[in-house]
Parts: sequence; structure tokens; C-alpha cells
Amino acid sequence: MPELLATGVTLDQFNKLVRQGSQWEGRTTGQSARESPAGSLAGQGLAADQLLALAALSIFALLLSGVTFGWASLQLVLRDEGVYACGGGGDDYDGGDDDTCDRQDIRFALVYTVAQFAHVAASLPVGFLLDSPRIGIDGTAALGGLLVATGCALLSNPGGGDGAGSALVLPAMVLIGAGGPTVFFPMLRRAEGFPGWEAQVMTLLNALFDASAAVFALVTLVDLLLGL
Repeated sequence: MPELLATGVTLDQFNKLVRQGSQWEGRTTGQSARESPAGSLAGQGLAADQLLALAALSIFALLLSGVTFGWASLQLVLRDEGVYACGGGGDDYDGGDDDTCDRQDIRFALVYTVAQFAHVAASLPVGFLLDSPRIGIDGTAALGGLLVATGCALLSNPGGGDGAGSALVLPAMVLIGAGGPTVFFPMLRRAEGFPGWEAQVMTLLNALFDASAAVFALVTLVDLLLGL
């Protein structure tokens, strides 16, 4: 304060200068927020084409991205179809009415383990595919959809026992497991196409990734209701 008085500036003049500086800083900050793209788009809604694109991304994420995590529900259907069944004989048959055995449980566990490994291992090549100028985001997503669709086609007629249908269960789940991240990671990149909404879109896609585990549960429910 003595230094301030020595310059000839009174206390009222000093307070006035402080208030003017605060007002100038507030105007500058508001102008910068209005001029920045994120600030201008944050308060606006999505356009019609963006809503359609978001709806498509949501459907694909729900149906394709993480369905392998619902294996426990699908296993009930496969067990009912007699996949890997022991046929009521052998040392590993437990003698129950449901015709289950230790070998069947072990093979079901093996299928799930290999499918989960394929799901995790596919993440590395997916990164290279996304950065590839020839394939890119759209090509990678199309490849992932093809893998999941092929796996589901192989599961359409699993058969019973150790026949050809049962032999297709493992490669089918490997294809579905590898196709999950091949579809999901390109969708995360597509979140960049929603300026000002990137965080919300990525949060939605991650939530739908977790919810896709219910796809096999719905298949089980339909199988129980319709008796297929």
C-alpha cells in the first residue's frame, strides 16, 4: 500500500482499475467461447442426418459388439440341443435326467475361453486396419459385421452330440468374438463425426457394448417361448 500511494494513485482509482480489468477479462473469455467450434455446437442439437447415423451406430453396437459376453445364456440353448452331449453313457456321465456330463461342461468352458481370447486378441490387428488407407473405418466395420454374421450362420444349426454341427460351435464363437472389437472400435472413431457431442456418443456406445450381452439372453427367451 505505501508503494501504491507513492505513485500518486488513490485507493478509489486502484479499485476502479481492478473492476475494469475484470470486466475486460470476462468479455474476452465469452467471446473466445462463442468463436470456438466446440462452444458454438455444445448448445445445439444434432441434425437429422446425425440422428440417423447415431441410430445406426447404436443398433450395430447393440447387436454385434459384445455378444460373446452373453455366452451363459446361449449355452442353455446349445445344451438343450444336445451339443457335446455324452449320450447317457461313459465314465463322465453324471447319471442325471438332464443328460449332462463333465466332458460337456469342459468343452463349453473351452469354447467360451477361446472366444474371449479371440475377442481380446483381435484388438491389435483392428488398430492396424483402422489406420490403413485402403481399409479404414468403414472397411474395418464391414469386416467385423461379416465375421459376426458368419459366426451366427454357423450357429444356426448346431446339431447334437459330436456331429458336424457341434464341431462348428467353436469356430462360430471365435468368429463372433473376433468380430466384436472389429465392429466396436470403428464406431468409437465415428464419434468424431458429432462435434460437441463426442463424449456423449462414446458413452452411449460403451453402454450398448455392455448391453449387447443380452442378445443371447433374448435368443434363449425366444427359444423357450416358441419351443424351437
